[in-house]
Parts: sequence; C-alpha cells; structure tokens
Amino acid sequence: MGITTTYFLQVSEDVKDKVARIINSLSEDIIHSLTGWDYILDALSL
Repeated sequence: MGITTTYFLQVSEDVKDKVARIINSLSEDIIHSLTGWDYILDALSL
C-alpha cells in the first residue's frame, strides 16, 4: 500500500472510533428519539 492509502485507512479508523464514542455516549432516550422509536411503538399500539 502507498502512503496515501495507509493514511486514508488510519483516518477512516479514527473517524469510526470517534463516531462510536459519540453514539455510545448518547442516552437511550436520545437514541429512541433519533430512530423514531416512539413512532414505532405508537403504530404498534393501534
């Protein structure tokens, strides 16, 4: 692999790790809100 490819792969891993840390820091209520969980539960209760 060239230097550019190696650098890109490292940056990609860094971004992936950062996104994982952010997602893991979100509360369950925020995750439910972002995914529309309340909407799904309301639809199932009809």
